[in-house]
Amino acid sequence: MTEQEIRAILETAQKIEYFYLMGTTAYHLLGDISRPDDGRDNLFQAYKETDDYWVGAWNTGFGFIDVLFPKDACRELNEEEVEYFNKARFQIGSQPPYKVDVVPRNKRVKLDKDA
Repeated sequence: MTEQEIRAILETAQKIEYFYLMGTTAYHLLGDISRPDDGRDNLFQAYKETDDYWVGAWNTGFGFIDVLFPKDACRELNEEEVEYFNKARFQIGSQPPYKVDVVPRNKRVKLDKDA
């Protein structure tokens, strides 16, 4: 995928309420940053979408943002993965470790911000 193709896709992406998925194939402006389908390093946060791609960032690694994840190469987390990630800590580069609350999309509760 070329830089121009990636930029064109990013321009059409719509913001969404973020959530977590597992992915393998990933494209960034700097190139293909895909990962093998062999483990728990494949967790990413999606915060935008197009018809064919989730846009987000890996939870571990160098901290690339606005990464394209083809939807057909992504999947929801299973219960075991949700439990594992909710107990885990993550670190990107030299930043301090952080914790995420992984809630499957179908179990998210929308909060009324006006209340």
